[in-house]
Amino acid sequence: LAFERAQGKRAFYRWLPGPLKVLLTFFIVSIAWVFFRTDNLAHAWRYLGDMFGASTVQDGAGLLHGILYQPYYLGSFLLAGVVVWTMPQTWDWTRRLTPARAVIAIALFLLSILILETQSYNPFIYFIF
Repeated sequence: LAFERAQGKRAFYRWLPGPLKVLLTFFIVSIAWVFFRTDNLAHAWRYLGDMFGASTVQDGAGLLHGILYQPYYLGSFLLAGVVVWTMPQTWDWTRRLTPARAVIAIALFLLSILILETQSYNPFIYFIF
């Protein structure tokens, strides 16, 4: 973030197309989060090595591969990408709030509350730190 701020209005990746800028930002943020999550610098470097395949494969990796790469999950990821990159932003959608949109928003809000109530206890993420 400090490096980007030092560049001012001229980002070092300004010549990249928009989707590549998003991917590069995601890549940089994913790496930076490692240093906030790990206990010390040695664990961070080991974790980064694991992320980029510089470590040995764990015994349960095949099982995890079989669980994660199911058509349901891949379809969910694809659907999430379509929603994120093609649907209007919430702010833009609610700027012209009609009665029908208000009903939809309230119904989605109530559905989200219902889903939260049916899940088990899940502490707020910042309580971990």
